[in-house]
Amino acid sequence: QDSDEQVRIYAQNILSSMLEAFEGRIKDLEGKFRANPRAAATARRLAEQFFELVYLDVAGDEAMAAHYLAKALELLEHACEAGPEDREIALLGLKFALRARHASLARVWRDRLPPDTLAAQHVLPWRMELAFLEHDWTEMRRLFAMFLAAGHINPRIDEVIRFWHGPAGHLP
Repeated sequence: QDSDEQVRIYAQNILSSMLEAFEGRIKDLEGKFRANPRAAATARRLAEQFFELVYLDVAGDEAMAAHYLAKALELLEHACEAGPEDREIALLGLKFALRARHASLARVWRDRLPPDTLAAQHVLPWRMELAFLEHDWTEMRRLFAMFLAAGHINPRIDEVIRFWHGPAGHLP
């Protein structure tokens, strides 16, 4: 949206080549997935490619973004069937379902995470987001306390906790 036409043309060319690279990787991975639908790693990589299109906001409109998220989640289901113990697949499922604003599906993916990872620094933010999406303020307070007690450092979450603490310095 730059006022300089040359800048717009340059940006469109970069975006076009980036999308071509995504399409090439997706087609290659789709071929591998069709050849071996039980390959968890291929399903996971393909799901990540679809998610990246949404994350980078180059998927097109909201309907296309929702379609890509649905495909990514479906592929993660395949990956989970092939590798049910893979905690990274479950974490990606939680992350993707939250991005799709699908709370019930996010709960399913959260419940697939092994109990020993639920307090992990990289999992707590996603659990907090799910609690927020569900308007579960009691769970939010519990997760904030858990985060603070563990001494985790995350500037974004620290800022959110300060907001929730409010001027009185404690959670409502």
